[in-house]
Amino acid sequence: MMFRFLLPAVLAYCPFAMSFASAIEPPETFMQNTTNAVLEELKSIPAGQMDQVYVLIEKDIVPIVDIEYMAKWVVGRKAWANASTEQKQMFQEVFEKLMSKTYASTLLIFKDRTMLYSRPVRVDYQKAKTIPVYCEIKQPNKESIQVIYQMRLMNNQWKIFDVLVEGVSMLKGLQAQYEQPIAQKGIVGGIEAMQQKLTGSTEKASA
Repeated sequence: MMFRFLLPAVLAYCPFAMSFASAIEPPETFMQNTTNAVLEELKSIPAGQMDQVYVLIEKDIVPIVDIEYMAKWVVGRKAWANASTEQKQMFQEVFEKLMSKTYASTLLIFKDRTMLYSRPVRVDYQKAKTIPVYCEIKQPNKESIQVIYQMRLMNNQWKIFDVLVEGVSMLKGLQAQYEQPIAQKGIVGGIEAMQQKLTGSTEKASA
């Protein structure tokens, strides 16, 4: 599932404030340093303590993802415009929970991986509106996974708004996954479909 490739990047949340543009880290440095820090924190969580993993996700992973932008993109302009404020909020909340559950199961997969981040040398991160950040995920006895993270600076905080794996956009994949229920019932259909998937993943995890 495409969510698993979002994980290495969203691990890159960093809580410190950055007041001036000159003090902002390059996105690849930001991601590399904070990914390493979060993976180190994961080592202190006892095996099987998923509640603690969820806390780690909510604290350090979710804040770096542009949930609102992704939600709007997945729902589509028309369905989003026709939805009430309460429905939009509910969609984002369920969307976030679904990703958190997915990250929880894949976080342990990536904890022993080496992740190397880089940025096109000609891209000026202080001027560009969006920044592609490359991540090479090294795997033992396998070819490395090459991922591109689309990022932008929002209120002096780097945010991820899409992920491309082998040229395939995560956002486009999610939109296709929920296109039918949203077409049939609007944003409510998307909420119901995600809730069903969330319930299914929870039951599978507890089985």
